[in-house]
Order: sequence, then structure tokens, then C-alpha cells
Amino acid sequence: MKGNEMLLLAIGEVDPALVLEARQMDGKGRRTVRRALTAALAAVLALAMAVTAYGYFSGADWFKGWFAGRTGGLTASQEAYIEANAAEIGQSATVNGWTVTVRSALVDQYDFCILMQVDPPAGTKLDADGDIQLQGRSLDRTDGMDKGADTGGMESIIWSEAEGGGLTCLWTRSVSVPQGSSFSFLDGAERTLRLERLCIGPDEVAEGPWEITLTLPTSGGEAVELVTEPVPCQGEIFTALDQAAGRRPLDMTVTSLRLTALGVEARVGYHMADKEPGEVITLPVTLVLTDGTEIQVNGMGGAVGGGMAWFHFPFSAPVVLADVDHVLLGGGVTIPMPD
Repeated sequence: MKGNEMLLLAIGEVDPALVLEARQMDGKGRRTVRRALTAALAAVLALAMAVTAYGYFSGADWFKGWFAGRTGGLTASQEAYIEANAAEIGQSATVNGWTVTVRSALVDQYDFCILMQVDPPAGTKLDADGDIQLQGRSLDRTDGMDKGADTGGMESIIWSEAEGGGLTCLWTRSVSVPQGSSFSFLDGAERTLRLERLCIGPDEVAEGPWEITLTLPTSGGEAVELVTEPVPCQGEIFTALDQAAGRRPLDMTVTSLRLTALGVEARVGYHMADKEPGEVITLPVTLVLTDGTEIQVNGMGGAVGGGMAWFHFPFSAPVVLADVDHVLLGGGVTIPMPD
């Protein structure tokens, strides 16, 4: 996976098929994706600069522009959420003339959006449409207490050109965790962001490692559990490499359904006999807001096996939980928000 591409990191039976699907895309297809995403991010940066004086914009302004560019616009409550919870970091490390800076972050329990910048040595200009890769990247508690706590999830790296020949990088990740885990990005612990090397195109490699010790913001962690007893519903099952063949319904029982501002997580049970090797299952979820707006969420990230599945789907933009009226699951099942 290279450049501005999405990478699904899942465990169990999901991972091999999805990674294979992504790698089967030819070089021309990958470059088309990168060009489109780079152009979109450039437009977001232009929007963010337009709403601030003298061309300077804060992390909150940047994130508002980014999410607005993905969704076509934000509500006043969404903008207020980002303004209140996006935090400036402003820490950097320089190795062999290459500087990596963590500029801002927006997080909840299982999701983070981190805005970084990569600046090359003087006289070098980076191409956002090139095959730049952050290899050996991690963000772990400095004390090692969260080692092994997350077991997969969804990740993306989006690049755009920055002033001075560098690149802006948006790193997003949504993690899955074992049942009963206390893992949370909001724990206030020191974390070390580590990058082993930067690969620039097919030939150039900048060796690190770059290590930046930081503390993520601890606000923005509102969450609500919607299921207090098992709820039967219908999920979907399909072949990851041939979704065009159609999806068929799969009986599921939801044992946990939890909303946060940046995503939705669900734990479900299903009959193992209903699933063939290589098939993928998912749970369609629709958020219905108090104004009637519907937000459809249907990803493939999570852990699957042994008749149980854990899903975590990130939203395209933060969702203020007070604006949600109810949630719809497959099979026409309605889950109301608690009073």
C-alpha cells in the first residue's frame, strides 16, 4: 500500500482477502487514487486558509476544513465539537536533515486523527503524488502498558504538499480491542510516535528512527452504549474480492453497540455454519439525526472468528451524540438513544 491509499488492518479471516484486494489494483489505479485524494486535500487546505486571517490556521480550523471537504459541510454542533476537542501538539524530531512534526490531534477512545508534517533537507522538494511511505509507524504508550491491547482496525495516510517543499500528512486510525480491554487513546498517558524510515519513490530511503514523545488530548470522549441485552438483526455476508456478486443477509445478534463522536463499535454473534472460508461479514448501521438526516456506516474493519465478530467503523466527520435520535440496524431494527 502506497501514498494516499486506505489500508484496512484486520485480524482473523478478514485480513488476507482485503490486503490482497488492495494490492491487486494496478499502478495506474493507485496513482489515480492518489491524484484524486491529493487534489481533494489541497482544496480542504485552501478552504481552511480562506477562513483564517493571514493564511495561518489552527488544528481545529484545519480539521474543520478536512471534515467539511469529505462530507460537503459541517453543522454548527460539529464545528463546535472540533473547536473544543482538537489539540495543538507542535512537537518534532529531526534525523539526517529530515524533520517530522506532529502538529495537531483529534481523538476519542478508539480513534485518532493526527496531522503531521514531513520537511526534507534544504533544497529537496517532495511530491504529494509520489510513493512516499511512513514505514514502521507506531503510536504506543511510553510505559508499554498498552502493548498488544489493540488487535487491528482501519488506517489511512493522506498526503498534500506544504510550504518549503515538505508534505502535510493526515494519519487516521481506528483500532479494535479485546472484550473487556481498558484501552483508550484518552488515558492521558505519554505516548511515543515512532517512524522507522521514510521511503520516497522507488529509490530514496531516509533512515530514522524519528521518535516524538507526546500526550494526546483527553477531551472528546463522550460515548453511549445502546444495547443492554442481545438484539437480533440482519448483517451482510459477501466475498471480499468480488463484492459485485452481491451481498446476502446474515442473521446476527448484537450484544454491544457503542457510539462515540468519531465512530461506532459493535459486537455480534452469528452462526459459523452460515459463513464460508474467505467470505466477509459486516453490520450495516444507519444513524438517524433529530433533523432527519441519515448517516450510513458500513465498513469491513474488525475481528472475526469463532461465531463472534467485533466491528469498528469510523465516521466521515465527528457526530455529536446529542444530535442522534436513533440507530437503524439491518432487518429494520430500531435502537433508540437513551434518555
